[in-house]
Amino acid sequence: MAIESACSGIKPRRVILFLSREDWPGRLPKSLTRLCHRGLEVITCENDGPHKKLQPYLQMNASFVRPLITIDDDVFYEHLAFKHLFDAWLSDKAVIHCLRARSVLTNGDALMPYIAWPLCNSSVPSHLNFSTGVGGVLYPPDFLLLLKRVGLGYRATCPDADDIWVNACAVRSGFRVRQVFNAPSRRPDIPGSRRTALFKKNIRLGGNDAQLARVYDKYIISRMTDEFSRRFNIEEMLSN
Repeated sequence: MAIESACSGIKPRRVILFLSREDWPGRLPKSLTRLCHRGLEVITCENDGPHKKLQPYLQMNASFVRPLITIDDDVFYEHLAFKHLFDAWLSDKAVIHCLRARSVLTNGDALMPYIAWPLCNSSVPSHLNFSTGVGGVLYPPDFLLLLKRVGLGYRATCPDADDIWVNACAVRSGFRVRQVFNAPSRRPDIPGSRRTALFKKNIRLGGNDAQLARVYDKYIISRMTDEFSRRFNIEEMLSN
């Protein structure tokens, strides 16, 4: 249902669903077989948890000339989602574009709990924007190559949170995240999707905070706090 809704507008060049044997050991359901007849590619990959929607693509390509859009499988997408992301990339090819982000909150040199981070309300590119896959994210070719070169460190630090890995890599390497519109995308959940074990583990049981602590080191946090300080000083100057 996520694929069908996302592809109901402009058609991407390729649509790939990466599945491990653990995800679906038997024959594909008829709903996916039908989509395969319409162009969907289903590729078997290593079981890398939520990282499957990005890492196998990096490993199967030596270089990148086109952007990559990833989506999560737990919401219905509006038919213009891909168009909004692609148009945003055409206007600025140096940043990561998303339709839904959170604003990172810090307390000194430490991160506030993930559950306290508000949804973003700005379309200005920033290291303080944390893109969330549930809205759809567009990664520019240069960032895809960088992410490929970074390697597989996520397996030891944040195996259950691909968003944490890519956002940390973005801040460390100087890529900013831009939410396409001031208001974040709010799409309806696909029935039953929020009952998954991963959602409960990361959001309700604080799994994201443990993984953030392993990935967001002092250097990454300092880049975000420095940007916040500069923004605050500029806003103070403007108010005066």
